[in-house]
Order: sequence, then structure tokens, then C-alpha cells
Amino acid sequence: MFGIGFLLPRFYYFFICMVRIQDNNFALVLGGGAARGIVHVGVIKRLDELGLRPKVITGTSMGAIIGSLWAAGKSIAEIEKFVCSLRIRKFLDIDLLGRGGVIKGEKFEKYLHSYLGDITFSDLDIPLRINATDFVTGEEIVFRQGSVVKAVRASMNIPGLFLPYRYQGRILVDGGVVNNLPISLARGFHFRQWIVVNPFFTTDKLDSPALGSLNVWAVVERSLRLYALSRYQREVEKLKNKIYLEYKNSQIRSYDFAKARRIIADGYELARTLI
Repeated sequence: MFGIGFLLPRFYYFFICMVRIQDNNFALVLGGGAARGIVHVGVIKRLDELGLRPKVITGTSMGAIIGSLWAAGKSIAEIEKFVCSLRIRKFLDIDLLGRGGVIKGEKFEKYLHSYLGDITFSDLDIPLRINATDFVTGEEIVFRQGSVVKAVRASMNIPGLFLPYRYQGRILVDGGVVNNLPISLARGFHFRQWIVVNPFFTTDKLDSPALGSLNVWAVVERSLRLYALSRYQREVEKLKNKIYLEYKNSQIRSYDFAKARRIIADGYELARTLI
């Protein structure tokens, strides 16, 4: 399969593949996962602590948000402050016109802009690739130039929850619809190793859903896991010289933004055991 899997007393909910990172010649792939994606912060916190910087970052949805902040040179303290401030009610700008979503997303875009400003991809400290989905054609759209804020805004645009986002002549939704673990976006760069962080675990079978307790976040989470089961295992198996991380704490839900500090700590401890 992916490598060596083992259990740690406190961190049994991670799947780990042991490959030591020796230098900065690696790609960092950050998957989508809403609140579960905050685990990325803990991983990059450990990398930053050791002075390690990837040759390229790829991300979708929450992975795009966190990846863009680090690529822009934001400190770990600033990134932690950002994710710990995320609350659904804080960015709840309701659309009353029934145009394909509940939340407009304008409040979140303004908040992200307060951190990143008008920065473009060419201004970033670390090369970054972000994806979104063309809602009309189903095509994966990869951003590598232009406004970072607008690219991130498109990438995290969960369909049904946020309004489809009009940008560059397209109608865009979350990149996770077509590629929630954007390994392919790192192709074309020359590096020796991979760190792939998947906020959703694919190594266990799905439990039967309690239909009476489903909400929009539960549906999104389950849809991504169903997609992951059919695709990501094959993609990761093909990679060589990799560290593949799956966040397997089933107690953390996609809407658990209030548990950000716990999720960050989980990610950091995982990375600390590997690097």
C-alpha cells in the first residue's frame, strides 16, 4: 500500500508513511476539508520550525487558503490567528435570491484580502498552484497567475453552500469537486520528495450514514470521502519518496472550526514524529 502504517498511543487517527525530508526539494500537497483541513497548519508549523520550505505548494479549498498564506510569507502565528478566527456565523452573508447557494462569500473574500492584499502569484515567496472547477463544463481550472485572493475564493466555493463564483469569464465552484487532493498540480516541477496531506481518510470503510442527522457539512464531507475512496489511493500509490498523511480523527467534523487549536496540535505532533 502506501508504506509503513503504525499506531501511536495518542495519535491513532493518522495514517503515516515514513520518508524523511532531507532538504527543501519537495512538493507540498494540501487537500480540501473545511475545518478538517486546518490540520495543514500543524504540518507546516513543524516544517517552518525546521527551516524547511517546499519547492511548490498545491492546494484546494482549505488547502488553498492555508497554502496561500504560507506561500505569501505569513508567519505561523499569523496563519494560526487566521484559522482560529474562522467561524461560519462570522462570514454568513446570506443570499436571498436563490441563485444556487446560501452564502455570497463576499465577507470571507474581504477578510482574506485583509491578510493577503492584492498579492499575485508572481509575488509569492513559494510557487503556488490552486484549482477550482468550471461549473458549466466540469473542467478543472488551475490558477498560477493573477490575484491570489480571487483564486482562493474560487477554490473554496463549496457548491450549494456558496454562490457559484464568476471570475475570468467562468462560473466556478470548489476545486475539490474534481480534484480534492491536487497531486497533479505539482507536475512539471523538479523535486525529489512529496508531502501529501489529506484531511479525509480513505483507508477505512465508510460507516452507514444516520440520515436523520445529516446536515450540509455532513453531506459535503461524505461526498468527498466517497470520491477519495475511488481515486486517491491509486494516485498516492504511484508516488515515490513520499510522506502521505491522512487525518483519521473521526471526532472532528468539517464544521468544527471552533476546534482549530486541537486540529493544529494534531497536525504538528504528526509531523514531529516524522521530521
